[in-house]
Amino acid sequence: MSDENASMYFEIHKKETGDSEVRIKTMRRMKEKEYLRRIMDSVKTPILKDRYLFVYNNQYFTLDVFRNLELCLLEVEPTEENSKISLPSELVILDDVTDNADYRNFRLFEQINQKGKEKLISKHKKSSRSRT
Repeated sequence: MSDENASMYFEIHKKETGDSEVRIKTMRRMKEKEYLRRIMDSVKTPILKDRYLFVYNNQYFTLDVFRNLELCLLEVEPTEENSKISLPSELVILDDVTDNADYRNFRLFEQINQKGKEKLISKHKKSSRSRT
């Protein structure tokens, strides 16, 4: 019996290799309890995204839809059978961010948490003024 609304949690570590096209990625599945404990222990907001995987024209696609950013990212893995990238006509591509480091998960994480930090600072300043 499977639950289509079930969630899985992963801890992912990425290490740069010096080659801009190669990174070492390790992934470990986490239990929900461990995930929630880590979130509660941290003041940082995690990246929340839904990931969709599909195959089109002998190519593997990963579509990440971010819940806490107005952003969707599509990653294409061409295969040996089809090294030329072709996209489904239903997709609208706004920008190619392939080599843009601002769209890596680490930078997106920083962006999410900077916004949260600014909100906390603003909230603190407002509450400080009201006490004086």
